[in-house]
Amino acid sequence: MAHEPGASSSANKLECTRIHIEKCYYTWTIKNFNLQINKDSRELISPAFYSGKNNEDKWRLELGLRNKDNEDHIGLYLTLVSSRRKTIDVDFCEFAILKSTSKMCKRKFQCEYNEEDSRGFKDYINMKKVDEVLDDNCLKILCKIIISSCYEEKLNEKEVNSQITTQQYLANDLRNFLVNSILADVTLLVRGTEFQAHKQILAARSRFFADKFSEELNDGIVEIGDFEPKVVEAMLHFIYTGDKSVVEENAQDLLSAADKFGIEALKAECENILLANLTEDNAVQMVFISLINHAERLHNSVMDFINSHQSNVDFKLLDELVGKFQKIKIDNS
Repeated sequence: MAHEPGASSSANKLECTRIHIEKCYYTWTIKNFNLQINKDSRELISPAFYSGKNNEDKWRLELGLRNKDNEDHIGLYLTLVSSRRKTIDVDFCEFAILKSTSKMCKRKFQCEYNEEDSRGFKDYINMKKVDEVLDDNCLKILCKIIISSCYEEKLNEKEVNSQITTQQYLANDLRNFLVNSILADVTLLVRGTEFQAHKQILAARSRFFADKFSEELNDGIVEIGDFEPKVVEAMLHFIYTGDKSVVEENAQDLLSAADKFGIEALKAECENILLANLTEDNAVQMVFISLINHAERLHNSVMDFINSHQSNVDFKLLDELVGKFQKIKIDNS
């Protein structure tokens, strides 16, 4: 059968197995650890953290404090709480305890996970050596997960040999447009600092800007007075490149910016960072942050954490902050 001009032929295509690698890092800090293990609880549960495309995999860490099979040790387990995937092949999972600048008690495993599966080590920490792994009575656990998934794809030879993905080219090109103000057609004025940008890119990534640019602009200027220039600069960098590294230092402020400007991908990354740093000391404040920024996933995870750490939570302060949020909500209605 003849091919029409311009039609691609399967003979010119190569069968290619693509391997997608996901890396997830999570640090769990447990303060006043000696006090925690002397309570009646049989386990301590971390806040949830996420992996996968669109954060579809929900994980948590669990410390087993009173294991009948091994009472002299504390167990550590990684649990898959939920996932839209049928199975997840964890090629590499490493637990380590962070103390000062060193890593201690490294343990690794590899296995297949189904929803609600829990894997780990029942003898992770020797009870007699607990003080040796604490840093100012804090236990800091690092969990590193590497997940790979394979899929078949037909590519031409040029695509197979390409060393840089289309996404990387696109991110680099857009970064160049942002940094060098190439063909910029709008100015963001942020507390005296100007950022040159592009209406179509902002509108494609932000509900706020999509609505804004459908209106008439005065001199092509948008004034932003709610945020510091460094926050808007980081937000723009994420909008143009999708680079997650800009989120870590300004997660709380960027969460507010993502909520105001309607940037869902940025909001999800901010929630991940804040959950990774959730502790008993900041959990109540995190409830307030989640409420004022309409961060439902963050709110649900923090409330799960509070429910499992009730004896160490200041519920009076929680009631005050929830009341403060309700007042703000009424004032703005």
